[in-house]
Amino acid sequence: MALYATCAHAEEAVARPVSWVCWYAGAASVACRLGAPDAFVPSGADLSSPTSDAGAVLPAGKRPLPEIVRTILQQPETLVGSTISIPLFTEARDADFVHELAEAVMCGTRRLCRVLFLGSSTEIALALDTLDDPALN
Repeated sequence: MALYATCAHAEEAVARPVSWVCWYAGAASVACRLGAPDAFVPSGADLSSPTSDAGAVLPAGKRPLPEIVRTILQQPETLVGSTISIPLFTEARDADFVHELAEAVMCGTRRLCRVLFLGSSTEIALALDTLDDPALN
């Protein structure tokens, strides 16, 4: 019975929408910060159903995922104020591919997750200022 309650609670925790603000940070990396929870909710999304984002549940595999990956996918709210760095191992030449990579890393299979990929330093500065302003969050 306790196991059932734990599983049900875990599903409810991952059903909330998640948004990330990411940008190419130069030096062959992408940086991401947790955005506002309702910033990119898909229209028509059923947020009342705890199974509306069942794809966010981590699959049982042969190799366990690193702790940071589990945190990003299952408990992103614990990363408020943290900057996640995604190494590219080379300079980025294709912005669409880098955006796709950021979305794959930060959202996994979560349907209620979006990545806003910023291109200019002005956009990045404004977004970080907004994320760090307690009056706006």
